[in-house]
Amino acid sequence: MKRFISFLLFTAVILSYCSATSILNEIEDFSKLSPRPEGSKNEEATLALIAAKLDEAGVNYNIINFADAEGYYSFSSYIEADIAGNINDTIITVVPIYSNFAIASALDIIKEYIKTRPQLTLKFVFLGAETSQDNNLGTKNFLAHYYQQNNSCFIYLNFKNSPEAVRIIPGAEGIGTPFFLLESVKKALKTSKISFLYSNIESLLFRMSIAGKESMIKDYLEEGYPAIQLETLTSTENNSNNIISHDKLTLFYSSIISSFEDGIPSDWDNHYIFGMSEQYYIFCLLFCVTLIMFYPILRRRHFGWYMHTLKRNMWIPPILFFIIFIFLSISTLLINLIIIRMGFPSLWKYRPITFFCFKLSLSLLMYSIAFKIITKLPFSKKGSFYSISAIFFLTIELFIICWINLTFSFFALWPLVFIFFFTIFKKPVLKLILIIFAILPIVLSVIAIFRLPAVPAQKLLILSPLSGDMLIALSILPIILAIIRLDMMNPISNKFTHLLPLFFAVTSLSLFLIIIFDSPFDQENPQPVTITETSDLDSNEISMSKDSPASIDNKTIDSIFENNSKNKDSENFINADITAYSFLGRKNIKIKLSSNKQPESINLTLLSSDAITVFESNFPTGKSPDNNNLVIFTGKNPELPLYVTLTLNNDSAINLNIIATYPPENFNYAESDKYYSVKYIRKIKRTYNYAD
Repeated sequence: MKRFISFLLFTAVILSYCSATSILNEIEDFSKLSPRPEGSKNEEATLALIAAKLDEAGVNYNIINFADAEGYYSFSSYIEADIAGNINDTIITVVPIYSNFAIASALDIIKEYIKTRPQLTLKFVFLGAETSQDNNLGTKNFLAHYYQQNNSCFIYLNFKNSPEAVRIIPGAEGIGTPFFLLESVKKALKTSKISFLYSNIESLLFRMSIAGKESMIKDYLEEGYPAIQLETLTSTENNSNNIISHDKLTLFYSSIISSFEDGIPSDWDNHYIFGMSEQYYIFCLLFCVTLIMFYPILRRRHFGWYMHTLKRNMWIPPILFFIIFIFLSISTLLINLIIIRMGFPSLWKYRPITFFCFKLSLSLLMYSIAFKIITKLPFSKKGSFYSISAIFFLTIELFIICWINLTFSFFALWPLVFIFFFTIFKKPVLKLILIIFAILPIVLSVIAIFRLPAVPAQKLLILSPLSGDMLIALSILPIILAIIRLDMMNPISNKFTHLLPLFFAVTSLSLFLIIIFDSPFDQENPQPVTITETSDLDSNEISMSKDSPASIDNKTIDSIFENNSKNKDSENFINADITAYSFLGRKNIKIKLSSNKQPESINLTLLSSDAITVFESNFPTGKSPDNNNLVIFTGKNPELPLYVTLTLNNDSAINLNIIATYPPENFNYAESDKYYSVKYIRKIKRTYNYAD
């Protein structure tokens, strides 16, 4: 018996090792074809290798190209592989082919499920021409051909590196992943023991359109398909055994399939928050509001006195709000002036926490200096007024936010509950604890925002003198009112009050010096510089433009050019052999494009004094609003010589404008104690005027 058990354990270890080795071998096979930019030979070879492995596994698949694309073009294509299930509801795995691990893991799952019929239908889409959110042509082409017959959901494997752990991207700009899909994926990752990171705050930021994170699932969500994105959180080497294993991948997909064994839901819940569904959150919201409403019923006389006090002093909270808002706005305007004066408008992006802390400390410095003047204003001396006014304004905020978007009402509901208990308990220590708990979600949310790549949200908090500062002032006003009430019960010592201006002054000065003198660029993180050199072959003129987040003088640009001889190569050219003839009242044009070096893209534009009518074209075209300019979409990395054939109206003479953009050259450059990471782009312009 012991020998049998030992044999089973040995067999399990061998199978596990073989599975891991299988994925590693697949990664190694596809790594040999890297990199694979859109339309390149490597991309074509990668798609061919995927097709060969699908043939080997005995899987049905189709290869679709961009032949009928409108408004864009690519020499790439995508592969669509299907494994039929017991029901037609479909889990679609999207695999951009820039990821070796995504390809290897998808093929591994296909080999697993081709053996046994899964409960749901599985579709795997291997996308070429998929580079970024702004250029996901693979997704556009797939969605143009995809017609949903049954419920489906999408899992997008956006792995730039081989992952040890994954990160969940739960939405795109202005829209979130449905709750049912998010919870199913989280549960499946936990079940398969795959480490992952999910941010509730990022989910909210996506729905507010201020996440600042590239999301490859935007088109799927906007088309009404449930979609979620997984990407690399922590990476490992391609040959490492720490890569997510075959067993974990299989268990992950098994868990997803079992979650939808009765079919994929068609209802969307976009108002979830912190793991609570919309229905559960609404129940909590109604329960808390009802509980608070019982207070005036149980203590009618006390509540009536509260309302009388509130009515008499209703002018005080707006004054306090205005003071807070003015100090925040002054700090914001000063920050804007500093970065403009430094010639570095995006400096705050490199040090967002430093700038936000500087803004807060400067605002508190101004408040502490003006404190004696503020206290001389004829404010109410009754502490109960500040408690009830905090509850009153939080209640108003709650109803307004519920009307705008139910999800975000949590940030008014939470402090409302704790400030309500703040008014009930009498001990100062308990009141202080309740104030801390009331502001806790806001503090944690701000910390999360600055830990995420949420640049739009950070900009709102740092640089917006109107909406951003108004949001901050509205958030902290009820807390300020509660603190005033607590101070009336247990006044802060005068010595501590006198030290506050000095503390905030030192803090503000220190942060200011860091902003001014501590550059975010060094040898490890050089300043990015993009130089675009444009050669006009018609006028024999060369123009140069530069782009960098920080200021850089022309002498440095000239020095970069002079010290890198490879950038001086002026032998690149673009030629066009054009044949044009008229037949039956139409103009037939044949263009043959050639270059001594493979361009990354060729921009072709036909210019005419009259409107252009296109009858036939072997490439997609687009027109200017006046119909006088015709753009021909030839895709990335076109194979040369490139042949373009057009049939147009015969009304006017036409010029052909060509701009060839060559692959960028990347190199580092150092000058004294400054370091630059240079991206050098070359463009060649040429215009042809031709007649029949």
